[in-house]
Amino acid sequence: MPRPFSYLPTAWLAKVALCAALLQTGCIILPLPWKAEKPAHTEEQLARVQVGVSTRDTVREALWVPDVEAADGRYWAYAWQVGHGKLITALLLDPSTVAGGAGPLYRSDFVLFLEFDEKGVLRRKEFGNSSGTGSYEKFCTSTGVCLEHKVDFPGSRPRFRQGGSAITVVGGEKDSLPWPALPADQCMVVIWPDPADWEESHGLYLSVAGSSISTWLPVGSYLAVSLPAGEQTVDFRSPWTQGSMFHSLDLNNLRSSTNLQLEAGRVLYFEVAASSRKYGRELPANLKPIEPETGKKTVAGMSRVLLQ
Repeated sequence: MPRPFSYLPTAWLAKVALCAALLQTGCIILPLPWKAEKPAHTEEQLARVQVGVSTRDTVREALWVPDVEAADGRYWAYAWQVGHGKLITALLLDPSTVAGGAGPLYRSDFVLFLEFDEKGVLRRKEFGNSSGTGSYEKFCTSTGVCLEHKVDFPGSRPRFRQGGSAITVVGGEKDSLPWPALPADQCMVVIWPDPADWEESHGLYLSVAGSSISTWLPVGSYLAVSLPAGEQTVDFRSPWTQGSMFHSLDLNNLRSSTNLQLEAGRVLYFEVAASSRKYGRELPANLKPIEPETGKKTVAGMSRVLLQ
């Protein structure tokens, strides 16, 4: 197993800062040695997943369902954390009295990528390394397959999940994948976020009404999808709809929809612009049509979001 990505939980860092300020009142943080938590996927389970032998069915038996899958099941991603040590808040006057709940001293992240061939046999098994910046979490393999964006829910730890995260490919990995097929009665839509407008949130959610298409669309990535000709409704949702700090906001202000008139056989390029760059108030989004030649050059250097 590779060296994991580890971090001190933000909540506990905040508690440390608070108790430092209140040390004169008798508050103290106690880091305690403790054996690591049992991982969601053990070494024995992982050893049962073998390249050239395992199939999707046998992998499910060993590891259960993946957290995120994409490209018609070609790519699977499993993500889990392991807590280490214990961190408690106690009173200086009586250290045996716990003033705050116990939690891990730090956590380690593990992200396992699996790739299956056209017959459903495991072709590749590789752990990803952290390549995110700041609070944005992203894990990538050495070949350019990445899992991006943990979904944050009040009362629980952020985690990667189907529909709210994205599997992206870049470089040679992207080049090895065929461009999505364009049936005669459909239109190809290629879409990406304007990096200047969505840098603060790192991207936005995209879905197509009446379809199973729902994904995170990261800054620096594009989605290419074939849609039936005629009117199609593309929905956008701000990431600020997640998380307790925005629970009092009118969530209707953090969602928007755009109707597109699509013509069969065409390839259309769109950049998603924001109506405002104010924190948490980027929507409603505006779709800016881009000339085909400009669009091709723009997406050439981007990573590609794979449909889930």
